[in-house]
Amino acid sequence: MLPQDPDRNWTTEEFLEACRAINDPPDRYCTMFFAKTPSFDTSFNNWFGGFPGCELFDAETGEYTVNSPECVEAMTWLHGLLEEGLIVPGPSGFVDDDQDGYWKRQEIAMTGGGFWYNGVTKLGLEDGSIEGPMEYVLVNYPHKPDAPPPPMGTWNPHTWSVFEQEDPEKLAVILDFINYMQQPDIAMQIAAGWNEVAVRNDAANPWADDPDWNWVVPVAQEHGAKNYYYWNGVPCNYNEVRLTWAGPGKAFGSRMRTFKPSWMTSWSRRVR
Repeated sequence: MLPQDPDRNWTTEEFLEACRAINDPPDRYCTMFFAKTPSFDTSFNNWFGGFPGCELFDAETGEYTVNSPECVEAMTWLHGLLEEGLIVPGPSGFVDDDQDGYWKRQEIAMTGGGFWYNGVTKLGLEDGSIEGPMEYVLVNYPHKPDAPPPPMGTWNPHTWSVFEQEDPEKLAVILDFINYMQQPDIAMQIAAGWNEVAVRNDAANPWADDPDWNWVVPVAQEHGAKNYYYWNGVPCNYNEVRLTWAGPGKAFGSRMRTFKPSWMTSWSRRVR
């Protein structure tokens, strides 16, 4: 029932078919949302990619557009998962660590933020915090049947930021250091440390031997990418980021160096 190579795309109908088949509350739910902390924003926002036209914010008019017909359709569909009992009840009271626990205990079958859980799963199987065997696969977020596959969502981009600096000599030193740290080999090492990929094409892929990473690049080339971290220029994630970038005159500029692809993760086990 899960999407297959080479693109691992699926429709919302196919997603629901798999979701209903695996759902077995209270022992196992299809998936989980959490809303008590804003760190779920970008993972959740990726769902809107399957509903073209749903843009949370119009950068040209400066208006929020969450009440557009496309966004209402997307949110109605997502709320239907809760109404049908396909997600863990009470998402407003959960935080990141709660979802990690549900995933590691295999009490949810699918979750957003796939590459984060790629690392969580590998480490958990190594240190014993996840009881194996546990097989999992990274797939794209679903799209409604009459829509194209969504672009690859990027989230948690890491940037070099310079706070307002009026001394041109100091600014030159700062930019020189940033340019040094942006060298291909260093950019690759930083990306590897964060379980990410470098944005520059001349930086080597630290995950060349990982089949899931090798799947991501051609899919992104075919369907494009969308930054769900700053939705049309509006911060939609961690409070610290919101505060940093929302304050007038606080930030001079930034250069993105790495980003984390955001896909869904699904696991499967043989049923005894």
